[in-house]
Amino acid sequence: MKRCLFILPILLFTATLINAQEKCSKEEQLERINAQKVAFFTKKTGMTSGTAQKFWPVYNEYSSKKDSLYQLKKTIQHRLYEKKATLTNQQKDESLNMIIRLKIESAETEQQYHQKFKKILSIDQIILLYEAEHEFKMRLFKQMKEAKKQYKKKDNDSSQS
Repeated sequence: MKRCLFILPILLFTATLINAQEKCSKEEQLERINAQKVAFFTKKTGMTSGTAQKFWPVYNEYSSKKDSLYQLKKTIQHRLYEKKATLTNQQKDESLNMIIRLKIESAETEQQYHQKFKKILSIDQIILLYEAEHEFKMRLFKQMKEAKKQYKKKDNDSSQS
């Protein structure tokens, strides 16, 4: 019985995500994924509604900063890899140095927000939060992979008709 109660939300989560990916715009997909993430993290960490009200604004700020740093790093990496033949050695060096600085800034951001999380959550909840982040990412990647596989299968089926 306990196993069914654990598996049922996962199946519903997967079905909802795949269905959302087929029918919604990217913005709507991101909103749904974010709502699922909030529910998953809140449940996994056992946050009360009062704690969640304090936690989510801080976490959203953290997530936004991390995403911005990641996107900037990816942009610089893409430019470096795509244009390495035309860049000077100095430009290449500056790009690599910036990538390293962004990685350091990302780690500093994690450290800074870890301290903020400690003011809101217990240490056990923080451990569960980090587990939940990893688990959610892995589930999302798996679901995206499955959705891509389904899309390719549909595409192949329709081209053979």
